Amino acid sequence: MKAEPTNEKRSSKSAIANGRVGIVDKETGEVIDEGSLIYVPKKIRIKGFFMGMQEGFENIAKFKLKGEALNVLLLLISRMDYENVIRISQSQVAQILSMKKQNVSRAMKVLRVAGVIDPGDFHAVHLSPDIGWKGSVQNLRKQQAKLFKETMERTSQSVDDVDVSMLSKLSESVATTAS
Repeated sequence: MKAEPTNEKRSSKSAIANGRVGIVDKETGEVIDEGSLIYVPKKIRIKGFFMGMQEGFENIAKFKLKGEALNVLLLLISRMDYENVIRISQSQVAQILSMKKQNVSRAMKVLRVAGVIDPGDFHAVHLSPDIGWKGSVQNLRKQQAKLFKETMERTSQSVDDVDVSMLSKLSESVATTAS
């Protein structure tokens, strides 16, 4: 009759198998034996990905953009960089889409009037964050707060006139995503 291995032998065998791998508390130097290690790969960035806002797409549909403006918008979105910056000249757009430069200029004006794009610095335009966003959610919240503040200033309302609860919720949202 053979003796069955005791739990002591089993645990020492698994300890030997895992002897090279362990978790050490950096403050105390204590070796932590509980739990298991899981490999978590470095955050992978998906090239060509942006967040689209459903309500923004609905507004574009209601604006009834015509073919050229819609084609220009789709090209601009395809060239969008982080923080919604789009750096492409109207000449490049015209060449890529086989359009006349005047038609590209007209399409860009239609997109500005519709509130889809805003002029930026250094010959760049920005896609409205109400349409989509490429970048971190934290930066999206900051941009939304900035645009909200600019809108309040443009409409000649002081921040004191705005519902305080709405402002506190917005600032809490920014603070929460920042931490």
